[in-house]
Amino acid sequence: MNVATILAAGLGSRFGDITKYIPKGMIKVGDKPMIEYSIDKLKKLGYSEILVVTGHCSDVYDNFFKKWDNVKTIKNPFYKDTGSLFSLYLAMSELRKYNFKNLTILDSDIIYDYQILNSISSENCMIVSEPKSFDIGDECWAHTKKHDGIEFITEITKTKPAKCEMIGISNITTNTIKSIDDYESMIKLSLDMLYKNNLEDYENMLSKFGNFRSVKSDYLWAEMDNVLHMEYATENILPKIK
Repeated sequence: MNVATILAAGLGSRFGDITKYIPKGMIKVGDKPMIEYSIDKLKKLGYSEILVVTGHCSDVYDNFFKKWDNVKTIKNPFYKDTGSLFSLYLAMSELRKYNFKNLTILDSDIIYDYQILNSISSENCMIVSEPKSFDIGDECWAHTKKHDGIEFITEITKTKPAKCEMIGISNITTNTIKSIDDYESMIKLSLDMLYKNNLEDYENMLSKFGNFRSVKSDYLWAEMDNVLHMEYATENILPKIK
């Protein structure tokens, strides 16, 4: 059993008035909302449960997802004052009740080739890519360190360029006793970090945990943080991905 959570609580303020009455993930890219591309891909791959963590304009998501039985929402009531780590903490706490093999974590503002999800294996990993050939700002860099021939994530930053760029898709496995213990340890680490800084992003927890592999993908993807990003993705990425 594989489950997924899409972190979609943010204000999307960099889209200006566009996100005044709708959440960022509901902005149309091509012929449907950007978040629906992830829903379609997850359903195609047979994910049993998809939990969307909402915040800003949560009722829009609640109404939109009624057409799918296995897509549920949970609201981050403190979305204005917390980072994505708190949203992930809520999701991981809620998903404790499910006997799942993998939890895939996705940002709500990305479009990507289906093969990126299809290539995820049962391991704690973060999907990264070579730095994109264009520079439109707000890149998240993944720093790694090799151990026994495996690249592990050591730091996520927006200020120090690295050889890999974070895509916004990660995976947590619970298919062994050790991995189940790791899952609980990640929840505890999330709380410890939130006590110190409630604006933490979830990627920082994954990098601090220390055993998340860096898995590089060559397939196309795009993040959409503002209108410029969306226009680029619509014209240059969307027509080329499956």
